[in-house]
Amino acid sequence: MFQAGDFIVYGSTGVCLVEKVGPVDIPGVSKDKLFYTLSPCYESKSKIFTPVDNQKVVMRPVLSREQALQLIDGIKEIRLLGISDEKKREEEYKASFRKCDCRELVRIIKTIYQRGEKRKAEG
Repeated sequence: MFQAGDFIVYGSTGVCLVEKVGPVDIPGVSKDKLFYTLSPCYESKSKIFTPVDNQKVVMRPVLSREQALQLIDGIKEIRLLGISDEKKREEEYKASFRKCDCRELVRIIKTIYQRGEKRKAEG
């Protein structure tokens, strides 16, 4: 469980500050249910209220400096997507985006870059 003051990645919204953890004053919502009150870093006037036990949207901590450096150091070892079928590759891209996993995102970037380089070489 995240705490007030933590920075997290909230699905495709991006980095958010956890402002509060607790019940919300919304009609029809049980006072026993805990919510995160999130403030997106790039939309400071917005607020997001999401249940602590939300299973639909991926929430994860922001990478630490050390984790980011490890990811960068390991880029060469991250394999490309080996899917030649366009539709299946698109489905895999979408599934990877939904996971919000940095290694998966690097994998997509590497695959797209490699495909572009190959197309340039082929003319």
